[in-house]
Amino acid sequence: MRVPTLLLLLLLAQIGWKGDQKFPFPPHVAEATVDSMAAEYYEAKMKCYPALATLKGVPGHDGKLSTYSQRSVFGLLGRIRNLGSQLSTLDEDSLSMGKWTEYKALLADMATQRFLLEDLELWRSRPTLYVDACVDGIAFLYLLRGSRVAAADLAPRLRMIPDVVKHARRNLTNPGELHCRVASERLKALIDMLESLPRQAPPPEIDPGLLQGSIAALEGFGAFIDSLSLSAGTEFALTYDDFLILSDTRNMISDMPEDIRAYAGRVLDGVNEELGAYPMDSVSDDPGPAAAVGTRDLEAQLGSARDFIRQSGFASLPLRPSGAAPDLMFLGLPDFAGPLYGDMLYLEPGSDAEAGHTAPLYVSPEVAEPGATLSGLVASEAIPGRHMQALFAATSPSPVRRMHADIFTTNGWALYSQLLMAGEGFGGERAIRDALERKRFYAAGTIAAVNIFLGEFTLEAAADFMVKETGVSQAHARQLAVQYALEPEHPISYIIGERQIRQIRDEVNRILGENFSLRAFHDSLLASGRLPLYLLRNNVVSASVGRR
Repeated sequence: MRVPTLLLLLLLAQIGWKGDQKFPFPPHVAEATVDSMAAEYYEAKMKCYPALATLKGVPGHDGKLSTYSQRSVFGLLGRIRNLGSQLSTLDEDSLSMGKWTEYKALLADMATQRFLLEDLELWRSRPTLYVDACVDGIAFLYLLRGSRVAAADLAPRLRMIPDVVKHARRNLTNPGELHCRVASERLKALIDMLESLPRQAPPPEIDPGLLQGSIAALEGFGAFIDSLSLSAGTEFALTYDDFLILSDTRNMISDMPEDIRAYAGRVLDGVNEELGAYPMDSVSDDPGPAAAVGTRDLEAQLGSARDFIRQSGFASLPLRPSGAAPDLMFLGLPDFAGPLYGDMLYLEPGSDAEAGHTAPLYVSPEVAEPGATLSGLVASEAIPGRHMQALFAATSPSPVRRMHADIFTTNGWALYSQLLMAGEGFGGERAIRDALERKRFYAAGTIAAVNIFLGEFTLEAAADFMVKETGVSQAHARQLAVQYALEPEHPISYIIGERQIRQIRDEVNRILGENFSLRAFHDSLLASGRLPLYLLRNNVVSASVGRR
């Protein structure tokens, strides 16, 4: 049931509502109001971020790109303020625990957008926003539709590229040097991709004039970014206070950076000690280096993972509404996508509950991340990892659970899944070492990211640290250092998210004792969606107590 906003306002007017009052709607009306306003919010958000709408399968936005025009930015902010004011009138006691969780997640998402667009004004300082609007807008269409992509799909977004560039020139004032450098590199990769389109098999029949005009606009934008970099500042990412606010607002993570680093150090020491029990020369079932990863091998492992989960009873496997098993396509990463997305890219199921169950996972033949080999990739990225988690979210009737994807929840679940499956024997002894190596990789990455953020590591020192602690190549380590400087929460989210899931599991286990079921716990967690784990803790623990 969707309650129109106008109807809600009329109800409030009839009772003489004042802005500082809480109105106790009947529970079914209050919960329908949360869903209605969530739908309005995500509709406005997808309008501002149409490439995200394409990724999530939300129709009606495929012909647009994010321009970050002042009209679009302030339009979204105005909608957020209006909806936030209306949501604040609801009495939280009218909501069930599950709907209260969604309500809080919705408010957090809206507050995050306000902080990013209004307080930090990233659209004034991050050229990467504009470049990525073009990159994702074009690449997502191609990667999601493959050989089925047509000129009619690509042309509207190609026509919008000059508009994106126009607003970038108007809005960008004093970006950081590193942001300019990364934007310039990604822009070159995007131009290479566009130039390669006529050589694709089969090539989309794009008007040559339109394609060349788009490329010319991007080349001009590249020159503008290079000119900005000459006077750009040297800061990498957020200030200390901004980091704390964003972490607490978006992910509900209250740990201080120094405490996160200390925890990562303990994880690193512990994993290194555990790895001592699995020396490489003692592993008999070694499937080969990451360079041996192939899509057929992954498909075979996926089938093994399904059988393993059925036998072990770790979780309930999701099905399509028709009753068929869900599909995940393993595809080789196209040449153009490597410079844009690294060595791995998962494009999650869309909002269509039936068709959305088929999603592609693109993998490079040479995955550079330690521990990301056959069984580890399947466990973390497919089943029971990210893909299975996304399937449960995609079939939820709640717009919040369908649309929200907290990075600590998604990345934490991926690492947790790999460790869980390996610990129970999936993939053999080698899989245990893979899982530990991957945890070590993210623990070391967390230390590097925090040290960059605190100004205690240069990018060169961070790269050297990653080489020493994880064994990655120097070239890959340099790429990681840049990524961590711009997105310090990326490696942090894996080990903190995995820790939070274990803590919730341990708490439920203590409450239920002999009645604890690992399958019931995982089913409850997956059914809760990908909301911030702090909120899911209340949801999952309450559901577990109800099963007691």
